[in-house]
Amino acid sequence: MSFRPPPCRRVTRSGWICWVLLAGLALLVADLPAAAPSHDKPSAKVDDPGTDLWRFVRRRAPELRSLAEKGAIGPVTTQVKGVDTSVLINDKGQEWRLYRHRMLIPISAIVLGTVAVLLLLLYLAVGRRVPDPRETGKRLLRFVAYERTLHWFMAAIFLFLGVTGLTILYGRPLLIPLVGKESFSAMASASKEGHNLFGPLFLVSLLLFLQRFWRRNLYSRGDLRWLIRLGGLLGGDSPPAGFFNMGEKMLFWLLIAVGLLICASGLVLLFPNFGQGRLLMEGAHLIHTLGAVLLLATIMAHIYMGIATKGAMDGMKGGYVEYSWARHHHREWADEEEKKGRVLSEEEVRRRFGEARKIGVPEREAGT
Repeated sequence: MSFRPPPCRRVTRSGWICWVLLAGLALLVADLPAAAPSHDKPSAKVDDPGTDLWRFVRRRAPELRSLAEKGAIGPVTTQVKGVDTSVLINDKGQEWRLYRHRMLIPISAIVLGTVAVLLLLLYLAVGRRVPDPRETGKRLLRFVAYERTLHWFMAAIFLFLGVTGLTILYGRPLLIPLVGKESFSAMASASKEGHNLFGPLFLVSLLLFLQRFWRRNLYSRGDLRWLIRLGGLLGGDSPPAGFFNMGEKMLFWLLIAVGLLICASGLVLLFPNFGQGRLLMEGAHLIHTLGAVLLLATIMAHIYMGIATKGAMDGMKGGYVEYSWARHHHREWADEEEKKGRVLSEEEVRRRFGEARKIGVPEREAGT
């Protein structure tokens, strides 16, 4: 029995091509460990193309100054020119955010809450026991229609700005747990737009208020005595006072000074495209918030006095006040009005006021 080798199989053209490709791939894989990486660096140390850029961006100001002094880096340049356009990450912004959340918000809330609690306790202890002014049937015109309209216009704007500002300031810790993030987002957005829209109107009302009342709020004889006696809290009866007492004058000038400061800082925040940098904006934000908190606390005391001092609101509601109230709280002014013959009976007030409305005569002229 003889042995015969198997017949040779014929290799096709496609088979040869596959063998050649497999052989080339094997040689390539065998040579990879010996290949030099790009940029003459070991392959394990090749950085992402953006790593060096973001490492430079994240460097803080002291480190950048140190590198610049050593000549390691040149000046930062940008195609867009403007305030802080070369600053991508501002450390002061993070510091301001932490200060606002950790200091400004809780401390201002404590101040407003403390004032509210003290005024409530004062009203329960003293305010609700204040007697009504003695009815004499006589009236004095205290505020004309323009003055009352101006007062309530400014009061409405101030309260609106106060509510929207407090929503922006305290909304995140107070309202999100109550209404949720989606509802608070809508409330915060509406508060911000309304605050920005009506803010300049407060400045207009403030200037009109200043123009109308500044003369009556100048210091006069007897104001210091009124202040020493705290308006009658010390020494019994209320000290004599003119049209405005010393407490009202202090409130007026505080309102004007702090109100103008709030308006100026608010305009800096409202129009950030007039060259002010981030540091100036943060300072304006701080002044705006502290001034608003101070003014809110003061206006809370003003509202309390209007409620606790019975008869005081009559002048801002209808213009006329009870003669006994005027004699008790503003004796000098009441005496001057009486000498000028401006003390009217209740019937005369109704008659003259009705006639003035029919023919368009100003209330001051109708009262005289």
